[in-house]
Amino acid sequence: MLRVQVICFFYNEETLARLFVQHYAWADRILAVVSRSTDRTREVLESAPNVRIFDFEFPNGMDDQIKTQVVNDLLTVRSIYHWKIVVDADEFIWPHGRLSPRSYLETVPQSVTVLEARMRNVFRHHSEADLDLDRPPVLQRCFGDPDFHSLENRQYQKPIVIRSGSGVLLGLGNHTQARGVFDHSFWFDGTHWQNADPSFAVARRTRDRRDRQSAENLAGGYGVQNHSVTEEEILALCESRRNCPKIIRT
Repeated sequence: MLRVQVICFFYNEETLARLFVQHYAWADRILAVVSRSTDRTREVLESAPNVRIFDFEFPNGMDDQIKTQVVNDLLTVRSIYHWKIVVDADEFIWPHGRLSPRSYLETVPQSVTVLEARMRNVFRHHSEADLDLDRPPVLQRCFGDPDFHSLENRQYQKPIVIRSGSGVLLGLGNHTQARGVFDHSFWFDGTHWQNADPSFAVARRTRDRRDRQSAENLAGGYGVQNHSVTEEEILALCESRRNCPKIIRT
């Protein structure tokens, strides 16, 4: 039977971790790379039967180059899994179409080694049950633009689903791959949930992102979206999307 592993880094993700383990409950294994958190992230993850925790600490704060190396080491290690899905804690993906994730992956030709996720951003929801997949969320950057390949949207199509043993390596931020075979008739839809609640978005993007950047990240310009974001900017972004298409079922 086809086996799937999900790989994800966690730091102070108590809120998202609950949704994450529910969403990926279908996977055979969630490999949670956990840094020392100040909330109940670890406790939440330990409550899920398919989670294996891998303790990991960045030596000098969040370092994208180190993270990429760890991810690629986990991708290349020999394992029992046929597919490995590399996502962030706020990234939730599902197959394009109505098949279950496992059934969908079984339809992918052996020659295809990488599937993209076409990411959107969600500003209003309470739980996964509130996402109406018949009415897709607004696109992440070019809100409402149906063209995934537009200049604004193309950069948010990420190589996320990797065939094991294919030799595919991911680049910084998991946004690029060193090599791999795509067939663009196969992909996953996806969403970022980080801006769902203004107070949550502020805490996550300041305390847990901006203030955790390593000197190496700052010097190299990695994770630049987190370097100087202010609370006021985050609140203004959430407010500006107050009238985005409503996706909460009432």
